Amino acid sequence: MAYNLRDRKSLNVTRGSYVESDFDEDEIEFERPPAARRPNQNNNAAASSSVGKRSREEMGKKKRKGKKKMLYQEEVAKKSILSWLISLFIVQKSELVWFVNKTDRLDQVEAKDAMRSGRIAANGMISCGCCSSLFTVEGFAVHAGSKTNTPYKHMVLADDHNNPIQTLFQCQIEAWEDREEKKRRAYKNIMPAEHGTDRHDDACIICDDGDKPLESGSEDGGYTKVQGNSKIAVAWKLMSECFVLDSGVDRHTNINIAQSIVYSCGSNLTRINYSGFYIAVLEKNDEVVCAATLRVHDNNLAEMPYIATSEQYRGQRMAHNLVNHIETVLRRLQVEKLVIPAVEELVEMWIKNFGFSHVGDEQSKQELTRYNTVTFCTSVVRLQKNLARVPDLNLGHSLQAPIEIP
Repeated sequence: MAYNLRDRKSLNVTRGSYVESDFDEDEIEFERPPAARRPNQNNNAAASSSVGKRSREEMGKKKRKGKKKMLYQEEVAKKSILSWLISLFIVQKSELVWFVNKTDRLDQVEAKDAMRSGRIAANGMISCGCCSSLFTVEGFAVHAGSKTNTPYKHMVLADDHNNPIQTLFQCQIEAWEDREEKKRRAYKNIMPAEHGTDRHDDACIICDDGDKPLESGSEDGGYTKVQGNSKIAVAWKLMSECFVLDSGVDRHTNINIAQSIVYSCGSNLTRINYSGFYIAVLEKNDEVVCAATLRVHDNNLAEMPYIATSEQYRGQRMAHNLVNHIETVLRRLQVEKLVIPAVEELVEMWIKNFGFSHVGDEQSKQELTRYNTVTFCTSVVRLQKNLARVPDLNLGHSLQAPIEIP
């Protein structure tokens, strides 16, 4: 799921190792630090998941097949849905695009039906054919004189012979059903290795130490869901560029922790069951500039293990903006406490700039053991924020839509 909020500055909020060279006290990404390998730990596990067949349209199929290994490797300037489709080679650079009013019979759409036509730009924008201005997908719809709330359904890709191919909405569905995307969000069914010494995943949910026994107790035809799914994929693209992925791999199961959290992957093992996670995304002009992972356990506790800001937007208080909106949503849900992990050298920054405090007393620590929060090694410090005692910075400013968590 993806949140959609709006603040007074018209920014949208939607559902490794720290990059030290890009450090700014106002913009911080945190992670699960790499855990030390123990020679006596032999718990190789096999993860089994079923993935579907990859579907591709005939147009450009051979070209895309040859570039399959390059998926998610191409650098694009913006982190937007359109740039994500370009990186998957589902949408081609310089491809012709029309904005049309009706697309229920796509095979009957002609060039004369286009209210505006343009070309797909490399940076995830649309270059208008009449004025050469660059627009976002929503901006291009407005430029065409439309007030639609579903612009991706009205954007039709066409070949150079003016034959319609498919809508951007259909491209989004195709991308989400991509084999690699399915693999990222697949259920993690972990089976112990045949000769593994740790066959019961007895890693502690507090310290991730597996050497000791467990010590701690649609009205729009699916349009909104497709947009949310697409933004999850874009958020993962941002996260994967901000964090060193090898350091976020669970040493007992080889599961990519950050990826599983972003895609809310379930598992038969409670400790690595990341179902129930949401993505909160801060957007500016269709571009994802900041993203955070969030899970609400009940009215007492929510956790936010990862947050990342796009490189070109760091130092502009984007993380502050996103965290403020997350806290507003949590207060609406009457959640009392937000918990985050922090590496030791950044604890003071979180306390000073974001208002967090140590989870110091034994009562709070015991309380955390009742929840399946994300497991971190002992070098990570747990911080908390009592939302009921902190004023809401967004009080009086309406959000784009009310948020409900089932």
